[in-house]
Amino acid sequence: MDRLHLHPRRRRSTALHHDPGRRLPARRQPRRRRGRVPPVGTPRPLLRTLTPIATVPPMTVARPLWLLLLLIPLAACGPKAPTDALDNARNAVDGAADSSRCAEAEFRAAESLLRQAEEAYENRDFARARQLAEAAEVQAARARRVAEENLEDCERVESATFDTVDDADDDHDRGWAIDDASLDRYTLGPVHFAFDSYAIEEEARAILDQHAQWLEDNADRRVIIQGHTDDRGSSEYNLALGERRARAVRTYLDRLGIAEERMTIISFGMEMPVGTHDENRRVDFVLRQ
Repeated sequence: MDRLHLHPRRRRSTALHHDPGRRLPARRQPRRRRGRVPPVGTPRPLLRTLTPIATVPPMTVARPLWLLLLLIPLAACGPKAPTDALDNARNAVDGAADSSRCAEAEFRAAESLLRQAEEAYENRDFARARQLAEAAEVQAARARRVAEENLEDCERVESATFDTVDDADDDHDRGWAIDDASLDRYTLGPVHFAFDSYAIEEEARAILDQHAQWLEDNADRRVIIQGHTDDRGSSEYNLALGERRARAVRTYLDRLGIAEERMTIISFGMEMPVGTHDENRRVDFVLRQ
């Protein structure tokens, strides 16, 4: 058997490492990982030192511009012409025409509101025209309701009026003259209110006390109590405020002994001014036989 010849492992010579004339390769700098702070003194790029204020997607900037372009024609159009509201108001007022016999004041208020709505429409004040038209429709419905409630009393008054006319004709045929000077000329003056209030103040109470005395002495007379306001506020609000003022006056007279069925209330709101704001905040009285 052949003998194995084992050669001892040669040891690498270290002579080169100790050779002073051999240039050693430059030592590589370790690779810097992301996110780690660079060594002190290392210059940083300018763009990397700036922190962005906000990252805005491109469509986010463009969207308000598109919305603005869409809203411009809508703003130019303005309020829509209230032709539907005017038609409804005209139909309501026409349908309540029969109520003028037993609810004259209420029906007259509906006609006034409709007329002013049409005027506002002609002046292209569409927002006010719609408010007035809707108020006229509500007032026409109120006139019909009041006429139904007063139907029995209305027919009785008309019957008594016809009898009085027949008697007057008979008296005229017999040569009897009617003395106009004997007819009562008493009128019930208005009472006024503070701004945005329906409280009856002391001066108004003194006037109402006199009216109550006259109505008590003339039990055959009926009275229409009309509430009014100045022109500050919406039509709907002022109609409601005028009605509250009329109701407050009716309640006061009722406490003084005037039967409630002799008094009819109605509100004209700001639609029948007579002067300044102070003068318009009032309640008027209209006497009926």
